Amino acid sequence: MALLLAGGAAGVGTLWAVHDPHTAKPEHLVGVVDWSNQSTNTISFRADGQPPTGEQVFYRVVSSTTDYPGCLVGNGSDPVRQDKRRVELDTVRADYGGKQPVRIAMSLLCKD
Repeated sequence: MALLLAGGAAGVGTLWAVHDPHTAKPEHLVGVVDWSNQSTNTISFRADGQPPTGEQVFYRVVSSTTDYPGCLVGNGSDPVRQDKRRVELDTVRADYGGKQPVRIAMSLLCKD
């Protein structure tokens, strides 16, 4: 039993020591979508507590289902929606060497 526990501890220690620095850590955010474009899967999002600066923060929406989140769907033939909607999202950032990292919404839950 002691050998099994020691092996388990060594395995956990090894995994911690060789943590990949390129692994994305998700961030859970709650806030408001000010603008969405269903055809480009892009939203402008402001997290709660973030003061309005006039600068838009864009996220690419990646959905694991074929259904686009209902609160982001445009009206009729217009894929753009500009009313404010409350959402919860889990995000990661990808840095491709540009001016700003690409923000990706991995999951999005409509709150309204």
